Amino acid sequence: MKHLLKVILVAVVILAFCFGLYLLSDLWDAPVLRFLNYTIIGAASGIYAGPRLAPEVDKEKYRMTSKKWILSIVGVIVVAALLSWLIEGRL
Repeated sequence: MKHLLKVILVAVVILAFCFGLYLLSDLWDAPVLRFLNYTIIGAASGIYAGPRLAPEVDKEKYRMTSKKWILSIVGVIVVAALLSWLIEGRL
């Protein structure tokens, strides 16, 4: 039961953060924040679900080291900026 509560709490925090980003993107008319919102949802669900859905044998492979965290954060920001530039034509 505690694990389920933790999963739900993490999901609510991620969605609240992304909703705040979405409101800021509308307020400031910043497409990069809107696309950052979308990429955070995708990346967070993959990062959080990867180790939990992996077979027991592969669980160590999906653990997030500090290097993987940094690369994931930089990747999310770059993808959001790229999508914003390609789709909206501005950052």
